[in-house]
Amino acid sequence: MALSGCAADDEDFTPGELDNGAYLYASSTNLTYTPDDEQVLTLNVGRMDSTQAQTINLTSDNDAFQVPSSVSFAAGQSSTTLSIPFNMEIGETDTLTIKLSKENASNYGADSLTFIVMRDYNWDAAGEGEFSETGFGLSATGVPVQHARGTNIYRLVRPFYYACQQAGETTLPTGGNIQFTLSNTGEFQLADGIYSIDDSGKELPYQMYYDNGNYPQDCNISQDGKKITVNYFLLKDKKLHGPVSFTFDWTTGYPYSTAAE
Repeated sequence: MALSGCAADDEDFTPGELDNGAYLYASSTNLTYTPDDEQVLTLNVGRMDSTQAQTINLTSDNDAFQVPSSVSFAAGQSSTTLSIPFNMEIGETDTLTIKLSKENASNYGADSLTFIVMRDYNWDAAGEGEFSETGFGLSATGVPVQHARGTNIYRLVRPFYYACQQAGETTLPTGGNIQFTLSNTGEFQLADGIYSIDDSGKELPYQMYYDNGNYPQDCNISQDGKKITVNYFLLKDKKLHGPVSFTFDWTTGYPYSTAAE
């Protein structure tokens, strides 16, 4: 009874305008490719009204991705998949935003998507070690190390995750690999920059800020064989805290000395 005033045969009822726009969707917008993967990104374009043939216009912001300027639908076709080739060097991360033209966008779906695309290395196991840090008072054993095949690049695998896990925490940080290089003589080298210690930013809402160029007294590395200590700042809300440090003792797999074993 309460809805009778909205009936289609009510003389005051005016049907809404038909939406014949399109929308974008994808299974994920955070994509990682290995060196052996084909460099092709896929997404879907759907439309609200499939009764007529239609051409939908697209724009994009990155020429490294071969995004077509339009996509065509046959009558009766409600969606289509776009395969977008790209060309990135191994180890690179790039972003791509694809948008529908304003006149082609539906009111009921996404009119743009932004992708974060990484062409990652092939990573091999390279031993493990003991990790401890002073910022949160955490430590862990058995933290894995991985080696990027064919390079001098290595990474500590989620050290803060393992430290929180071994401290008995029930909610754990995500991601947070720390990438570094080793010289031909085994010298640990860390590029100046900002490193994630928790990709979610929820459990440990800080970042690792290492800047030897501007803060050499506070951001530096000391090394005793396979044992490495890194001094750095914690970054939160554009403010630096510390300095603090972490130490990693590469107990197995250190590639430059049998003493590590």
